[in-house]
Amino acid sequence: MTDSRSTVGAGPGEVTGPVLPPRDRGAGRTRTGSALPGSVGFVALLLDDLVRIPGTRQGVGLDAVVGLVPGVGDIAGAGLSSVILLEALRQRIPLPVLARMGFNLLVDAALGYLPVVGDLADVAHRANRRNLALFRQVVDDPGRARDESAGYLLRAGLLVALTLLAVIASAVFMVWLVVNGLRSLG
Repeated sequence: MTDSRSTVGAGPGEVTGPVLPPRDRGAGRTRTGSALPGSVGFVALLLDDLVRIPGTRQGVGLDAVVGLVPGVGDIAGAGLSSVILLEALRQRIPLPVLARMGFNLLVDAALGYLPVVGDLADVAHRANRRNLALFRQVVDDPGRARDESAGYLLRAGLLVALTLLAVIASAVFMVWLVVNGLRSLG
């Protein structure tokens, strides 16, 4: 994967931002010519790679920043990450791949619950970049068959809903633990 970060004019210690590729007729298209929703790539960039850590190739996005707020940040991150899952559902990504994408979000949320170390691990895990790679791998496959059945939509919708519900429920539980822990101190 190439690094799409700009280093032109960046001196030592300066933070560089993303460089968006020029728009052309082929931009946002897969190898098969189908439109690749820009929201998927944008959300992954926003959540996992918005700003590069100076002196490294590692990016940090809003997911890591909002994740610093126990529980609430994880709910916000899951809400934003759901854009990728919902688009995967719309594109009829196969259920095993959709389950893997959901698992990536669950791991991301679980890592975020570990104080300090979890936030660093969350930055390294980069669930949204992983999900974007899975998404593109399936959408770019010229021989893939799309399941257009209502049964697929029901199963896939249930899988996405349960994933998001599990992240939200665990975040609410973490907030409850923090509040009760603070009450016991006071």
